[in-house]
Amino acid sequence: MRRALESIASLQHISGTFDIEVVVIDNGSTDHTAKVVASVAESSGFPIRYVYESRAGLPFARNRAVHESNGEWVAFFDDDQLTTPDWLITLFGTAKKENVLCVGGARSLLIETDETVVLSDYCRELLGEVLHANHADYSSTHLPSTGNVLLHRSLFERFGLFDERVLDGGEDADFFNRLNHAGIRCVYDPRAIVQHLIPSKRLERSYLESIAYRHGRHVCRRDFQQRGKTFAILSASARVLFVGVSTQLKMLVARFTFKPEEIVSQACKWRRARGYVSFVLQNQTDSAVSTARTMHRDKG
Repeated sequence: MRRALESIASLQHISGTFDIEVVVIDNGSTDHTAKVVASVAESSGFPIRYVYESRAGLPFARNRAVHESNGEWVAFFDDDQLTTPDWLITLFGTAKKENVLCVGGARSLLIETDETVVLSDYCRELLGEVLHANHADYSSTHLPSTGNVLLHRSLFERFGLFDERVLDGGEDADFFNRLNHAGIRCVYDPRAIVQHLIPSKRLERSYLESIAYRHGRHVCRRDFQQRGKTFAILSASARVLFVGVSTQLKMLVARFTFKPEEIVSQACKWRRARGYVSFVLQNQTDSAVSTARTMHRDKG
C-alpha cells in the first residue's frame, strides 16, 4: 500500500487542466492501513483521503470509491501496483484526443523473487499482464481492467455501478461487458503503463489455477447474460470435450520435453474450462431449486 501510494503521490498534472484527489478505500482491513495512508498524505501535493468500507468485497469497495470521489473523471488503481508520473496525464490526454469516456492502459509484471522464474504467456495474462503494443479499441475479448482505467462519471449514471452480487472478482469484467454490449467505445493506450507487483506466493501453481477457475466462471456469467442459457450449456460441453483432450495431450508432450511452465499453463487452461462448467451446473441447480420452490408454493 505504501509503495503504491508513494508512486501515485508523484503523479504529474497540468495546472488548469485538471486537479487530482486520491480516495483510498479500506475494505475492512484490521492492520495499520489508515496510518500508512495518513503518513503518505502528509507529504502529498494533493489530497489523499481515507475511507473505511466494512462490507467485504471488491464491488462494495469500488462503488464506495465512486460515491466518495468528487471528480468528473474516476481513475481506478490497485494497491499492489506502481505507476509512473505521466500515467494519469496520458490517460486523460487520450480520452480528450479520442473523444471517448473510457481509456485503459498496459500492465507489466514486477515479479519480486530472487529465483529465476519462467512463465508461459497464458500464466502471465492470468497474473494481469497486458502488453499489447498498439493503440486499439477494446472489445469483448479485450476488456479494460480496474487496475488501470479512467472513466467518465456519466458512465456510472447511465449503466449503473459494479454489481454487488458478483463477489468472486469478476465485477469489473461484468461492468465493462455492459459498456461493450451497449456500444460504448473504450480505448487502450499502451503508453499508460503500470507495474503489477507479484510476490512469490502468486507464482505457485495452486494460485494460478484458482485464478483460471474464476476466469472460467466470469466468462460463463457473461455468456449467460449476453448469449443465453442454451449457448452456455453447449459451450460447456464443447470445453469439456475439446479443451480436456487438448490440454491433456499438451501436458504429456510438455513432460517429455521438460517444459514445466507449459505443464502449468495447460493445467490452468483445464481449470478455466472447469470453472466455466461449474457456473453452468450451479445455474442449473439454482434454477431447479427455484422451480421446486415455486411448485411447492403453488400446491400450498
